[in-house]
Amino acid sequence: MDMSMSMTTTEANLSDEAFQELLRLVHKLTGISIGQNRKSMLVGRLRKRLRANDLDRFEQYIELIKQDSGEVALFVDSVTTNETYFYRTPRVWDHLTQEFIPSWLARGENRPLRLWSAAASTGEEAHTAGIFLEDVKRRHPRFAYQILGTDISARVVGVARQGVYRDRAIERFRNAHADLFDKYMVGNDVDGFKTAATIRNNISFQEHNLFRPRAESNKYDIVMLRNVLIYFNKTDQERVLSNIEQAMTPNGLLYIGESESLSQLRTGFDPVVPLVYRRRVTGMRDAA
Repeated sequence: MDMSMSMTTTEANLSDEAFQELLRLVHKLTGISIGQNRKSMLVGRLRKRLRANDLDRFEQYIELIKQDSGEVALFVDSVTTNETYFYRTPRVWDHLTQEFIPSWLARGENRPLRLWSAAASTGEEAHTAGIFLEDVKRRHPRFAYQILGTDISARVVGVARQGVYRDRAIERFRNAHADLFDKYMVGNDVDGFKTAATIRNNISFQEHNLFRPRAESNKYDIVMLRNVLIYFNKTDQERVLSNIEQAMTPNGLLYIGESESLSQLRTGFDPVVPLVYRRRVTGMRDAA
């Protein structure tokens, strides 16, 4: 049987009832709202899980998800999109280095700058931030920083912790900032590259669902939440942004993706420039 026939048959095996139940499970576990027109996409992503578990029907797989916490993690990893690379959207990094960092240094803050890569995927964004912030530290030795990268997928968090990158993941950054690449990336084209140990020591990665508030007391001066809001409906976007807001310092900056906007949402953020928002100070709680 050719591939097109196989795909058609498999899609046909996903009944409307099972499709709706899978959509509910995706939303419950990740917050992602998959459209009714994405049946083929969902089939394509989950076909491997059925084969891996020697299952014939999606109804069987749904029951497995409900009973096996280990399969839940694999299901989440299958339905989430994890595609990123170093130095994505250069104007974001230009704003960080040319606008935010100079203002931070001018304030003379006596604590580390805290940055949260809130949809970190395989870690390229967090490591890119580490390179730019480490370069600030080299020029301003009293400057300190801490970076947290989080993602709902356990698999990509594991990749981020390993932090080995090659080919397309590093190509844009390598071409645009050859000096920084040579200074802060170690490795080779065969085995891959890592950021220097001085950078990795300031970065940590955790699993985290953006539907849940952060429990820690330390607040973040910068949150990067890029190219993830587009997967949520309006209500869920506002829920996620409320959790993000509560994890930030007053006047902290939020960076979002190129296809995203907060203009139609009720949030605690005000626009600064395209893709950049500032957390609004709202009364005595923030002033304290």
